Amino acid sequence: MTLVEQPSRGRAATTIGDYLVAVAAIAGYVIVASRQTILPARFSFDGDRIHAIALGTGSSLGDKAFGNVAWVYAQLDLASHPLTAGLVGYSAFLAIVVAVWARIRRNDPSVLTIFVAGTSILFGAVYLGYYSKDVCILPIVAALLFLPRRWWADIAVIAMMLGYAAWFRSYWLPVAVLYAAYRVVRIQRRSLWFIVVSIALTVIALGLVIYVVYGTAPDVYRSTVNDTRTLDPNAQSIITPILTFAEPWSGLLNNVLTAFFLLVPVPLLSSGGGLYYVAITIVLTVIWTSTYIGMARLRRVDAAQLKQGALTSAARAAAILLAFLCVQALFEPDYGSAVRHVTPLLPAALLVCGTTLRALPRRTKQGLERIDEGMTTGQPDERVRSVP
Repeated sequence: MTLVEQPSRGRAATTIGDYLVAVAAIAGYVIVASRQTILPARFSFDGDRIHAIALGTGSSLGDKAFGNVAWVYAQLDLASHPLTAGLVGYSAFLAIVVAVWARIRRNDPSVLTIFVAGTSILFGAVYLGYYSKDVCILPIVAALLFLPRRWWADIAVIAMMLGYAAWFRSYWLPVAVLYAAYRVVRIQRRSLWFIVVSIALTVIALGLVIYVVYGTAPDVYRSTVNDTRTLDPNAQSIITPILTFAEPWSGLLNNVLTAFFLLVPVPLLSSGGGLYYVAITIVLTVIWTSTYIGMARLRRVDAAQLKQGALTSAARAAAILLAFLCVQALFEPDYGSAVRHVTPLLPAALLVCGTTLRALPRRTKQGLERIDEGMTTGQPDERVRSVP
């Protein structure tokens, strides 16, 4: 294959990606419009509760997250319009995905990048295409990915996280702290081994804080929620403890194992969910393996070859994904909840993949000039073959 053929292949990959993103977007709208007939009822339990609270026919039972998000929907006059609420949530998510795709499509997107784009859109339709607490994370995601490369942008993002923690989910307080820490250590310049070890050490540190400050097992939040759910047919994907020896050691190690199983959810294969859970395991494994390999490759990206600020956006994306994973490892009761809560952050995963996982090597302007010169003289420069 000659280098003259490579640009056309890159354009073909981009065109295929555009087509598949468009198909996924349309399929997403079909899912939102037909969710009551397409999706099992368990996908709408939280949304039904928010809907009832917004209508005034249900109670938050002291859960500020449900109460406050229902208030938001009521203020937007969406309490009596579930389809419109779903379309608004999904469309907001889709707009972010499409904006990210528009930024990365020029990079000759790989098959993995296209896969992450398409599956992210479908997850958004399923989990954000109805009343949802997680829709309120989308402004944070948009700020992460699109604010300029300035010091105040990270301050603004952290402030938004703290606001979300105060109004909706308090566990976003440690997410904000870890995000700041990963930005300080410049996680985009670190190897895959550094990233893996940092996940384990961070999860252990968080668990020790819980054990020392509250005097409870490091995985107490998950075990408390799951104590009454083991026989619930709608909770087949609960995260059960693998190790059961003395605390806090078993809790600490269970949290670490959970962190990595959230990326590669092997336990789902034995949970009795059949082919559906096999498919979900494969999809999640491909998404997160691609994303974390992409994170490790950020240090090799030449910022001069990217649009100004693009590498900073990818670095922010990596930081929030790592921070959120570490906190999820302590709190998520089941894999279904984990996927629902991380879905708003999938555009960040797409940006990381699209920045680093390319179908073709990046060609410099000088390299293209050599191609032109070789075509003119009839003597192609052999150095062109190794242009990075």
